[in-house]
Parts: sequence; C-alpha cells; structure tokens
Amino acid sequence: MPIVPEAVRQQMSSAALKPIGWSLNMVARFDQELAGDWALHLFSHPRSRKSSIHAQEVLESAEQIRHRLDSVDLEVQLFRWPGSGPVVFLAHGWESNTSRWLPLIQALRSFDFQVIGLDAPAHGFSGGKEFNVVLYTQVLSELLDRYRPDIFIGHSAGGMAGVYHIHLEKKAPFHKLILMSVPYELEDLMNTFRQIVGMNDLVFDGLKASFEEHFGFSMAAFSMPEFVKDIDIPGLIIHDKDDSIAPYHGSRIVHKNWAQSAFYGTEQLGHSLPGEEVVAAVLDYLK
Repeated sequence: MPIVPEAVRQQMSSAALKPIGWSLNMVARFDQELAGDWALHLFSHPRSRKSSIHAQEVLESAEQIRHRLDSVDLEVQLFRWPGSGPVVFLAHGWESNTSRWLPLIQALRSFDFQVIGLDAPAHGFSGGKEFNVVLYTQVLSELLDRYRPDIFIGHSAGGMAGVYHIHLEKKAPFHKLILMSVPYELEDLMNTFRQIVGMNDLVFDGLKASFEEHFGFSMAAFSMPEFVKDIDIPGLIIHDKDDSIAPYHGSRIVHKNWAQSAFYGTEQLGHSLPGEEVVAAVLDYLK
C-alpha cells in the first residue's frame, strides 16, 4: 500500500473540512460567540472512525485493561505488555490510538521493557466523545499515579499533556521523558487547525474567547517553552523539519528552555514520525 505524503494527506483533510469553515465564517457574521462555541466543539470532538481501529497484533499480544476514572466520569482503555525492565508509558495524539506505537512497542519488548499504552479519551477503545489537552492531563494524572512508570513517551497532544501534568504538580512522576512532534504553543497549534478548516479571524477570536471561558485560562497561557522550565528530569525531544502541524523551530525553543533535554532532528518524516530511525533514536536514548 503506497504511503501518502503528509502534505497530500493534509490537503485531502483540508478539502473535506472547508465547508465547515465556510459555515462557521457565515455564522460569525451574525453571532461571533456562537461561532466560537461551535469551533471549540469541533476541535474537541475527534472523528471516531479515524481512531477506533486497532492493529490485530496489538489486540492479540497485549493484556487489555479497562480503567474507570470517577474524577472525570470516564472509562479508558489501556494495553499492557509484560517485561522485567523499566515501565514505559505511551500517550498518543489527536485522532490516533495505541496501535500507532506498534513498531516502538515491538522494539521495547525485545529489550524486556514493560509497556503500557493508553487510548486517550474519545479515541480507540476508550469512552467519551470529548477530547482536549486539559481532560487528557486529568486522565494521565490518575493513571500515572496508579501505574508509576519509569519513562513517559508522548506524541503531539500526548506529550503536551505529559508536560502540563509536570507543570501542575511541580514534580515529574517518572524518571525520563520523551517528547515527539510536540507543539510548542497551543494557540499556534489551534491556528494551524483553523487554517486547515478555513476559519476566518472573526471565528478564531470567538474560539479563543470560548476556550478561555470554558477552561479559565487563555490559549496563549498554554506554552510548552514555559512549562518545561519546571522539568527537573532528563529527556529527549524528537521532531521532524518537515512537520506541517507542529513547527520544528518550536521544539528547538523547548529544548533551549529544558536544561536536561537532548534533541534529535529528522527530515521528511512529517508529524507522525514513522519508521525505524525514530525507534532506533528512542532505544539508543533509553539503553
């Protein structure tokens, strides 16, 4: 099966979403607040069919765990692979699931790491319909306290939630942190998404106002370069120069602000960071 380049996939996704952007632009002419609320809803509800299909090998090889989180009234799905070595916790990003980690899981298991993968809220086999980085952080906080991993690896929003958890707690609950394709500013990430959808400035301003009303802080306040200043453990940042979702230069800023971080840059892999090179970089760092 041919691999569709990330730029082409984004164009295809953009074309499918443009009518939504046009509709929101029209609504904003009459009611900016309503358009902003609808935009927030759009960016908080992933398309279930995009993230619900798991690789058969994941389903057959892992212990499947249902975990009830009363604090957020949600049941989430975890997958666990046994091992006698350090415990690695994996957190994926938007419209994905634990299966995105399969090549890395296979490699980690070959070195006898114990691996735990989480399906984020409204993704994979986990419950719920809503997803945002604040909810993701609340879910992670309880699970990290329960499973006490040695290493946390987060891709995109999963990495953002891991860093935000450390920022809130002022202490990391693990010994090493690996961030992959993590956006550096939430407002910048949302601006990228709004461009894909085709929202105008009126809608985006309404979205920012709706976000602040809903969460109690502004998008601009959610900043990885600021949050990583609280991190007192070593870690690795992996980012691709051709990432069309989260800019490469943002991770360089994060690296500069995180005193104990190492940086590994790639090319032509895009936001998803597929392939053996990234797996090898992770293993080299952990071994």
